[in-house]
Amino acid sequence: VGKTPFVIFIGNELASDYKINIITKSYKASLTEPKLVNLNLPNAPQIFGDEACLIQTKLPNCSVWSGPNKSDTAVASIVNLPSLILLDDGFSHRKLHRNFDLVLIDATQGFNDYLRESVKSLLRADAILITKANLSSSMAMRKIKNSIIAVAPHLKDCIFTSEVKTEFKIEKSNPVFVFCGLGRPETFIQDISQQGYAVIQKIYFADHFNYPKAIQENIYKQYLEQKKKYKNLKLVTTEKDFIKLTVSDLKNELVIPVHTIVLDTDQKGSLIEKIRQSL
Repeated sequence: VGKTPFVIFIGNELASDYKINIITKSYKASLTEPKLVNLNLPNAPQIFGDEACLIQTKLPNCSVWSGPNKSDTAVASIVNLPSLILLDDGFSHRKLHRNFDLVLIDATQGFNDYLRESVKSLLRADAILITKANLSSSMAMRKIKNSIIAVAPHLKDCIFTSEVKTEFKIEKSNPVFVFCGLGRPETFIQDISQQGYAVIQKIYFADHFNYPKAIQENIYKQYLEQKKKYKNLKLVTTEKDFIKLTVSDLKNELVIPVHTIVLDTDQKGSLIEKIRQSL
């Protein structure tokens, strides 16, 4: 849905005014207790989690904490004396008091995808951000907004929209070979294709996949085989996937697009102001 890009977005917007701790869950990582993310450690993504490491890479002025339990991690992080805590993927984590609840909804899915809890839980939300609006239709967007207001009328003037922006440093004439481990990899492919790139091969892995060496070597082998057919072929993955790769031959061939959430000036200003007023 774009939770990690949004955490990075909001961290960038607020870091100049607040001392920020960001709390993440060490999903598919080895931590048994809360820790401050240290990118200098070998195999940091396997220790702290890929999203925690990516967020820390993107937000060097924030302190990212990771652990198996978000409540315990938030409490442990207070040693840093933050003035603001951002809880990544925290709406369903009810053990922590919060000043502001923002719910993200994927415009390409609406309420058709798996939901962790009842739609009525939107009554707890302070605002909604609909993501990936540029990958959806205006009719679908209206349907989502009407569904939100029907359940939670108090959100009528608190629904914001954003687009996903994926920037490549390659010509559109280059065919691409894509591999990734995401929750919904098809929207990444849709975004690439919509920009005019020809995806000639794609490989999907489970979200947060850790990429054993043998898998990395096999991807590189497949790429070399395809490159015999497509001379200008480019190999592409996401920033979240790249951070876990270790095979130099594979990494040296990769093009890593920069993936961001974009709000227009008025929408961004209104949302940031609502968040500030709640603090």
